[in-house]
Amino acid sequence: MRAGHVVLLSIFAFIGLAGLRSWRDQAPAPLRVGAEPARIEVRRPREDLIITREAGGPWVIVRQDDLADAEAVELLLRGLQSLSLGPPVAPADAGLACGLGPADCARVRVLDEAGRPLFDGLFGRRLFGRTSYFRASDQDAVLLATGVDPEILLRSSSQWREPRLLPAGCAGGLEIFARDGWRTVPDDPARELCSLRASHWATGTPEGLAGFNVPLLRARTPDGRGFTVGERRGRERLVRVDGRTSLLRIPAAAIESTAADLIGSVP
Repeated sequence: MRAGHVVLLSIFAFIGLAGLRSWRDQAPAPLRVGAEPARIEVRRPREDLIITREAGGPWVIVRQDDLADAEAVELLLRGLQSLSLGPPVAPADAGLACGLGPADCARVRVLDEAGRPLFDGLFGRRLFGRTSYFRASDQDAVLLATGVDPEILLRSSSQWREPRLLPAGCAGGLEIFARDGWRTVPDDPARELCSLRASHWATGTPEGLAGFNVPLLRARTPDGRGFTVGERRGRERLVRVDGRTSLLRIPAAAIESTAADLIGSVP
């Protein structure tokens, strides 16, 4: 009986070691097309970016409490889906020289709603174009990875914030509030207003002192998204976007002439 137990234990141990070895030998895989990410982490020395979304909603930067740049998120996910990994070019102990050490690399993780990893890998020094050094962990050999723009991995959390006032556009049209009522904006000025982007974000500005009680302009789309343009601060104007906590700043010249034509008053 004891001999039989020993044989069974030996078999299970062999199977377990073989499975572990097989898992370790598997090449890292790109993000699967059709996967449904719910959390993205880009962890770099002294800069951690965490972006989440719920039930297919908008991506939100956790620490910034603001919308994430939807275009940048899509660019990163497409890069991970198209990731091409070459054969090993250096052993594991060459990681530091390839920018894959703890003081240099960017670890990218993509998780689903249940917290299961969809992608996990370390990106190191850029070589050319969209190619950089890569490995799945600090115990693995160094590969060449092509597909992800290394520049996007160097963005700070604030640079990941959504700069557009209307991220989903306004294909259904745009309205402004003027003379005690909402009216439709003609196509050309609507395109200008829908393409407005923040130059940066306002901090330490009490909302009551930002001119939103007597705004320059209020605009909205038929589905209820909108923004309000407040007072001028130098060459910029403050903007409050519906559903966002932070106030945005936009170039004043980009809005004032259009607003004057639409509402028939000089800013």
